[in-house]
Amino acid sequence: MASATLLTACFGTSAKHVKANYKVTAEAIPDYQSKNAPISSYWMPDKFLEWSAENDKDLVYNQSRIPLIKRISPDKLSPSNQNQNKKTKIVALSMMNSQTSGNPSRGTTKFDSYTFDYWQYIDTLVYWGVHLVKE
Repeated sequence: MASATLLTACFGTSAKHVKANYKVTAEAIPDYQSKNAPISSYWMPDKFLEWSAENDKDLVYNQSRIPLIKRISPDKLSPSNQNQNKKTKIVALSMMNSQTSGNPSRGTTKFDSYTFDYWQYIDTLVYWGVHLVKE
């Protein structure tokens, strides 16, 4: 309920009047319906807590097989200037696809994703998606 309240606050509506109507967008349908194509996981706020690894048939395609490399301790880094705070973290707010749902895990025949190449520098990725429903 907190998620719905937070999201609806952005639109100036009340959480009790919001009707969730999540669908695969028209742009995603050709790839989404490809035979046996694994789909990247996504969750809307009201469904996030219902997800489980055991029930995600595409999980094997959506997880890394390469272990993360241990990062250098901030105490061992030389500051770039006298004002640098060694506790600073980098958060990337990113939108990689044109829609939230229906994105194949292994890519598509169209090159239309924003794939940044600075993963090694970020501490947290906040992935934003777009979900437009026309009624």
